[in-house]
Amino acid sequence: LAAELAAHIVFETILNIAAFLFIVAVLKVHMTSHLGLALLTILVSTTFSITFGMFLGCIGPKSEGGKTGLMFATVMPMCFLSGLMMGNMRIVVEKHIPIINRINPAALISDSFYTLNNYNSLSRYMQDIFTLLLMAAILLVILTLATRRKTYASL
Repeated sequence: LAAELAAHIVFETILNIAAFLFIVAVLKVHMTSHLGLALLTILVSTTFSITFGMFLGCIGPKSEGGKTGLMFATVMPMCFLSGLMMGNMRIVVEKHIPIINRINPAALISDSFYTLNNYNSLSRYMQDIFTLLLMAAILLVILTLATRRKTYASL
């Protein structure tokens, strides 16, 4: 499980860095004021995403279509609430139910990049990254226990 997780994280991180470089170099979007922290954000968000995907695959339905449906049913509402589909939705959520923005991974990732490029203080950025790492660690523990139980059950 650890080797598979590490391989996925490395591969996806490389792809995400390539996408980041495309955004910065080709589309000329200014996101390089804290290049090292932007790369850290990519690594942490990729780690969470892979862990989350493996977690859903482990606890979800057996069929590929069912797993895809479960992934869309969880990821799309998170993206919507974080403002990735409608610009001011994140502000609406922050005004009425701010806890959603503190635990929504899509909101944390987008807020990390936003904070890096718009604020001088890194305290909000560090809080976002720490929350993502904590959630990834919790999912990894649950994933390990669930996978271990399935392995023993099949013996």
